[in-house]
Amino acid sequence: MSDLEAKNAIEITTRSDFEPGYGAVWRVRLLIIQNYDEVFWSAGIDFLIEQSSRAVIPESFRCIGTG
Repeated sequence: MSDLEAKNAIEITTRSDFEPGYGAVWRVRLLIIQNYDEVFWSAGIDFLIEQSSRAVIPESFRCIGTG
């Protein structure tokens, strides 16, 4: 990830959503991306935060990625 020639990135996105059983939540996605020549991969996590309490919902965590 420290190669200055690569187009590496850390991408964080959030959006409002509704989750049955929790109500209004923020869906958070954090990706670490490596893009160098023919090498492309990303890995990260996706999870929910309850808007009313601002608490992370531990059972909502899942691994995401490609490559």
